[in-house]
Amino acid sequence: MADILFNKSGVPLIAYGKSYQATTTGTPSEKPKNTSQPKNPDEDKLTVGNIQVSTWRPANDFPKKSDEIINSVGVLNTGLKFTRNFTMGQGIFACKVSDYDEQGNEILERVKDKSLITLANSRLIRRFMSKALRDYLKFGCAFVQILMNADGSQIVGINTINAKYCRLSMADQNGVITQCIVSGKWPDTPGEGYYLVYDVLDEYDPFADLQRRRWAQKTAGKSFIFVIRDSWG
Repeated sequence: MADILFNKSGVPLIAYGKSYQATTTGTPSEKPKNTSQPKNPDEDKLTVGNIQVSTWRPANDFPKKSDEIINSVGVLNTGLKFTRNFTMGQGIFACKVSDYDEQGNEILERVKDKSLITLANSRLIRRFMSKALRDYLKFGCAFVQILMNADGSQIVGINTINAKYCRLSMADQNGVITQCIVSGKWPDTPGEGYYLVYDVLDEYDPFADLQRRRWAQKTAGKSFIFVIRDSWG
């Protein structure tokens, strides 16, 4: 390891060690200033129709670039696929927590509602889990589409829209993201007729939000987006 000798002004004069020695000559006429330029907030957003959309990284191409890297590294692609399959396991089963044992472990009771059992074992749920985990593991978030029936009283379908085609609107004055714009044109800005807009459900309690919308008669024949993402980022 080398030792460095500084003068009274803090300028390094000589560095020396067992097998290395270096000296400096002269000093800069003006000490450079460590300053940072304020970021232009308009760089992180674009406009689609009348909606201010938050770009996904500066060039709005994070999913595209991530996909290219993942697909070019065999071990990474295989590892993510294994993690997805391991997490999915044999799927899910309908149950409820009936009690806790002395160690604090949940005691599960199987739900006897045949409709819930059929849904949990269906290909619909298996496909949803597979696609949602794929996007979550690749990009850190997944966009789940909740489909309502004609009168808005029930959920009749659940689907995962490929995250590469989704962008979120800028948060409003209360910090709430209200819309998701879906387009096959991303990362380019889509023109009129090349995108769809969905309302985004409250991340804290999406089903309570859906219930409030149903009471307000704003769910009939509509679809909504619930975003699954890690709150760490």
